[in-house]
Amino acid sequence: MKIVRLFVISVILCLIVLFSFSCAGNPIVTKPKNPLVGKWEVFSVHWTDGRWENVSASDLTFEFFDDGTLITSSKSENGSSVGSYKIIDQNRVELKIYEGGIGSVFKFSVSVDELTIQGMLTSWVDEYKLRKAR
Repeated sequence: MKIVRLFVISVILCLIVLFSFSCAGNPIVTKPKNPLVGKWEVFSVHWTDGRWENVSASDLTFEFFDDGTLITSSKSENGSSVGSYKIIDQNRVELKIYEGGIGSVFKFSVSVDELTIQGMLTSWVDEYKLRKAR
């Protein structure tokens, strides 16, 4: 009887050890956080002629939502546009600035609270620098 009890306890201990090793090597996989989600304010633009210009941070905003919706707003033009976005990989995003519009692919990078979008967003601006809105 003692041998059977010792055998059962040994098997249980071995199973606990094996289970703990298998859990340690396989962390729970979670969906990576979308770095674009949130409201971003443009503070600098790079024109196609090579010059940089600082702009009022609250004049032009890009707001990215988890569901792929994009809203751009401009105080100087008193308007906003609803579009969409899709992250292609870690440094490229497809933007459709107007709902139903044709999408274009742009390079992007996020560094803490700063976002850079590169590509021909308009016929004269080819890069925006944005800061996370507070």
